Amino acid sequence: MKYELLESFMLFLLTFVLVFIVYQVLFLKEYGRNIKNRKNKSSILNRKKPVEVRLLEMYYKVDVSKLKYGRLLNLVAFVSSFDIALIVAIACVFDRGFIQIIVAFLIIAPIIYLSYLLLSIYLKHKIKKYEQKGMK
Repeated sequence: MKYELLESFMLFLLTFVLVFIVYQVLFLKEYGRNIKNRKNKSSILNRKKPVEVRLLEMYYKVDVSKLKYGRLLNLVAFVSSFDIALIVAIACVFDRGFIQIIVAFLIIAPIIYLSYLLLSIYLKHKIKKYEQKGMK
């Protein structure tokens, strides 16, 4: 029992780190390309945005133009990595591969919805904080 828990935690941690590194490489590469090609600061927001950023803008109504784009990408990479690692860790608790796939499909939508809901609440709080600092 103790070793299974340790094994699950190590799987979670390894998956989280691996996915986070991949997200960082993909997002930062695209972000760097946008920075090189920009003519002014606002043009970076007109470029192709990641799906996660568009989800935050359209579904959760977060005004990402008031946030630092690089920091936003880091937060999105963290949340997405955490989601994937959590889904993998929960699914691997079960023994059979077919049950793991069913469990993963059942928990993927609620975990992603909840994590991006919490991220949007955090970002809206940050935006409100920035606006209050700007007024004073």
